[in-house]
Amino acid sequence: MVAWMGRQGLNLLVLSPKDEAFQRKEWRRPLTGEYLRELAGLARAARASGVDLAWGLSPLGLRERDREEVATAVRKFESVLGLGVDKLVLGFDDTAP
Repeated sequence: MVAWMGRQGLNLLVLSPKDEAFQRKEWRRPLTGEYLRELAGLARAARASGVDLAWGLSPLGLRERDREEVATAVRKFESVLGLGVDKLVLGFDDTAP
C-alpha cells in the first residue's frame, strides 16, 4: 500500500486503527515482538516510498495526573520511534472531555 501511496504523490500514512487493542483499550500493555517487527517493516517500506509513517495512540482511560500512566504512554511512543516511525499521534477520540 505505501508503494502505491508514494507513486500517487501521497506522503503520509497514519496508523491508528480503532480495532487495535494495543493502541486503544489495552494501551498499557507492551507491544509484542511480532507487532514491532511488522511495524518496522512497514516503516522501512514507507521510507523507501517517500511516505512518512505516523503511529497513533488513543490511551482510553488515561489518568493524566498519574505519572506512571503518562510514563507508560511515553515508553510506548519511544518503542515505535526507534523503529523508524516518523510522527506520533496522541488521540483522545472516544474519550470523555
